[in-house]
Amino acid sequence: MATTTVRLTIQSPDLTSDVLSISKAFNLTSASGTGITQTSGLNRLDGLNSITTIFKAADFSNDEAYLFVSNLAVSKAAGFQVELTQGSQKVAVIQAGDSILMPIDPSALDIKLTAPTASTDVEYQLFHNG
Repeated sequence: MATTTVRLTIQSPDLTSDVLSISKAFNLTSASGTGITQTSGLNRLDGLNSITTIFKAADFSNDEAYLFVSNLAVSKAAGFQVELTQGSQKVAVIQAGDSILMPIDPSALDIKLTAPTASTDVEYQLFHNG
């Protein structure tokens, strides 16, 4: 069984009246509690500027997965955001320099990325079972 550990840290000295510091570590697991056994490998899209399907639902029979997406753009200007959609439903807007890791059902609908008005570099990876 593979073990894949995620470490998440959120810190801010001035967001609240107290210093904010949250640290969590967890393993990527399926509903049965077993470790995630497969990955798509780290993929990169250079110059994303239209709707691009990154994973087709028809390629997956299992509904348990984790999706990682990183918007590599450094400009915070409008147009460098990346929209994540599943089917026609917008799931997230990833700002320049930001990343997400989220549980997702890759067998439900196609997973797509869009950078509406600018060429943007993006990395993505799916962690899944079968």
